[in-house]
Amino acid sequence: MYSAQQIELVANSLLPKFIPKDDSLMEFSFQFTLAPNNTYKVFFEKVTKKSPVWTYVKSEEISEK
Repeated sequence: MYSAQQIELVANSLLPKFIPKDDSLMEFSFQFTLAPNNTYKVFFEKVTKKSPVWTYVKSEEISEK
């Protein structure tokens, strides 16, 4: 099990590869897997002040059935 801080750190490091091309989107999510077999879905939202910035919101662990 990973801590919330570790998941956020990994999500932020992967973020540039997943930023949507559609500029009108204000939120999006993606999934990633950490060893040995933990999959997480992470959520980001766009904050627009001077220039758009994607901000981490939360994560959910995806359990296999």
